[in-house]
Amino acid sequence: MNGKSQKGMLWAGLVLAGMYSFGYAVLMGFYPPPAPTLNAAEVLSLYTASNMQFRIGVALMLIGGGFNLLWSVVISAQLARDEHGTPIWAILQFGAGALGTALFFLPPVFWGVAAFSVERDPALTLLMHQLGWITFITPVCVFPLQAIPIGVVGLSAKKDDNLSAFPRWMGYFSFWMTLTAEAGVAGLLFKTGPFAWNGLFPFYLPIIVFGAWITALIYLIIRAVGRQEAALR
Repeated sequence: MNGKSQKGMLWAGLVLAGMYSFGYAVLMGFYPPPAPTLNAAEVLSLYTASNMQFRIGVALMLIGGGFNLLWSVVISAQLARDEHGTPIWAILQFGAGALGTALFFLPPVFWGVAAFSVERDPALTLLMHQLGWITFITPVCVFPLQAIPIGVVGLSAKKDDNLSAFPRWMGYFSFWMTLTAEAGVAGLLFKTGPFAWNGLFPFYLPIIVFGAWITALIYLIIRAVGRQEAALR
């Protein structure tokens, strides 16, 4: 039982996620998100106003962007524990988590390129800005593949529910998280209103639901690991 390693990965992921969020929201100032309707000159001003601070924020996002992979390893280990036979749902969750990690570090790369040379043609800065945001908001095929395995395993019968990290309510919650994540693709179709990339459905609702989901999931895993360790003593 590698309970200490699992807990360590979860806590390390929380620290990295905090660095990521601080770089994004505080240093880069991208919360709330800029409107998709900004023209090239307006976008350029986002990157020139506090250019060094902005780039430090990008650096923090790049340092912290691996948090999802740490969490995915632990989640997959717990899923595999609950599965019978070949742990296909754990494998799917880990594969989606590894791929989804790229969607956390690629957007700051694009924003960093936009901030690195602000003397270039503003149209190119606008292009990198939009590429970063569309990559950040709209790839909706990956994260549901992390949540669906948790939903399936959570709703499956278990030999010992007391030692499982995935109660039935987490299974339902995971499917709900999947549905809200799918709204992100609307950010590619609308530039204004609640379906734009800075709107309720592509940005705020998925962020709120994901935040509540991952917080609950980490709590459940830490509690389950403690019980699993106690059962081995």
